[in-house]
This record gives sequence, C-alpha cells and structure tokens, in this order.
Amino acid sequence: MAVIRPSAKVQARAATGTLAVENVVKRFGEVTALGGVSLEIKAGEFFTLLGPSGCGKTTLLRIIAGFELPTAGCVRLGGEDITAVPANQRPVNTVFQSYALFPHLSVFENVAFGLRSRGFPQAEVQKRVETVMGMLQIERFMARYPHQLSGGQKQRVAMARALVNEPQVLLLDEPMSALDAKLRAEVQVGLRRLQRSLGTTFILVTHDQDEAMTVSDRIAVMREGQVIQVGTPEEVYARPRTCFVAEFLGAANLIPASRNGSGVKTALGHLELPAVPQWEEGNLAIRPERVEIVPEPRGSNCVQVQVREVVYRGSHQEAWLEPGGLRVRAAPYPPLRPGEEVVAHLPKDALVVLDD
Repeated sequence: MAVIRPSAKVQARAATGTLAVENVVKRFGEVTALGGVSLEIKAGEFFTLLGPSGCGKTTLLRIIAGFELPTAGCVRLGGEDITAVPANQRPVNTVFQSYALFPHLSVFENVAFGLRSRGFPQAEVQKRVETVMGMLQIERFMARYPHQLSGGQKQRVAMARALVNEPQVLLLDEPMSALDAKLRAEVQVGLRRLQRSLGTTFILVTHDQDEAMTVSDRIAVMREGQVIQVGTPEEVYARPRTCFVAEFLGAANLIPASRNGSGVKTALGHLELPAVPQWEEGNLAIRPERVEIVPEPRGSNCVQVQVREVVYRGSHQEAWLEPGGLRVRAAPYPPLRPGEEVVAHLPKDALVVLDD
C-alpha cells in the first residue's frame, strides 16, 4: 500500500471532523480478528471500545493509530481517507498500557521527546511541555526519572507526552489496568474531566465495564471481532440488546420466556411486558436493583419467592431468590433472611426483551 502523507486539508478538517471506521476487516493468517467493523466517532467525544480479551478491540485501536493496516475497509478522519497514512504522520497519539516511558530520560525529556524529534525550537518545547505538565499537575516531577514515580504519576506522564503533540484523537490502550482500585477510580474521574476541558476526541480500550461507564460518552461493546451494540452508558446498561451485553455490563437476571398472549410465560409465572416480543421463545433481562421486594402483591408481575442466600455489602444487600435464581439488590434494612418467603415485583418498564 502506498505511503500517503496527510494533506493540509486533513489537518484542518480533523479538528472538527468525525473519525469513521468503515467495514474494517483484519485477518492474521486464517484468524479473523475483525469481521467488518463500522463505527462513527464524533469530534470531541469520549468513546470506549469495551469487550473481553481477544474480542478485537486492541486490533481496531492499532488500525486507527496506524500501527496495523486493515485487510479490507478504511479509516477516515474529517472525511479524508487516512488508512495508508503512517502512524507518525497522523494527528493521532497513543497512551499504551505499559506507558512506554524512556527510563533514561527525565520526566521533562519524556514529555518533550515527540516535539524534539519533530524539530520544534527550544522555546516552543519549553512552553508546551510546561503547559501540559501544569494541566496534569506533574510539574513538580519534571526532574525525576520513571523509576522514581508511582503508577498514577507514570500514567499522567504518558498522558502528557501524548497531549503535548496536540493530537486531534488520543487513543488509550487500557492505561489504567496497572493501577490499584482506589487510584484507578480517582484517575477515571480525572481523565473524564481532562477530556471535557480539552475537547479532544478520546478513544479508550478496556475490558472494565465500570471504567467504561464512568468515562464514556458512548460505548461500543465488542465480541469476537464484531460490534454488538453502540450507545450511551445508560442505553447499553438499561437497554441491552443481547444476553452477552446484559451480562457483560454488570449483573443481570436473564429469564428464559415464551410468548403467551399479551405477555410471556416464565419459571416465575406469567409476566406482562411493555410490548409483545417478536420471538416465540427468547430471553428477558432485568437488573437486580430493579427487582423490588414488596410487602404484598400489587398488580401484575408480582411473584411469591423464597430467599435462598443473602450477602451483606454495607451500602446494600444482595439476595438470590427461588424459583428462577432471581438476584435482587436492595437497601440493607430491613435485612432479608435465608428461607424467608417474600413477594418480588418485576416492573414492566424494567423488563428488557432481548434479541436472543
């Protein structure tokens, strides 16, 4: 494939243009890593590729970055085809999972590396490095070396090194996976604030659904080289389309069902739905926090169940109910007791008809 340098038109339009992935296929020998993926990511959006290991999300990120060429399909930025533009000529930067900091360079020189390699004058290098380090609150570390930094500090240095080049698109390859849970939660919020303040397009790869829900404007859920569902965090969580999406994004009760008049027949009994499903047999989903424990039956979708197991989690309690293995997340008081008979209410608007 011929090497193409981005035109001035690409550079000018990239700032306001969308990033489009069009029917991208990637094969490694006989293995198909991506099977015709299409996505449109808006300028200034925080977009997340979410899925289990081996689903193709990192391969897609590498194609967007220019580290891999697709077997078929193309990548467009601002309407211009950049598929064959080399990685170092794209207005795109990547923060890697390992951070890839140079151990022999100070923090300042790590951040300045890209600018120096492109021949920027010293005064401009100084100004831009100090600006981005101040923005990420790492200016006090500028004389340190990577081995003298914590995990969170290294992550911010890697971010600074990418942002100092003023990319139109910033790619994040699981940059928080090495952090402990508390620090990861803090960095997620900080990353979201930073993206909003910059207005730069961020594309994150992660297998952590909590991370995706925290930072994203929209999420693409991937599986086996395909995009299964795209939507806002609320859409993919509250209205999953498949069993896989329902279970991958948090806990979900999957209820096998068969169409029965205006509702469905299940192991819990007859349930009313907002709309009649298109299938004869399929599955419903309901999140544990949407199942209500009520003092007595009230209207439709109330079922008599027995508490099988209870786990106290401080802010809430989780219980498993029979029949059906129904999982419920409720306030910690009054406590539920194993063996107790209770009434569970499954609100119609909380039941999601899945495609499979």
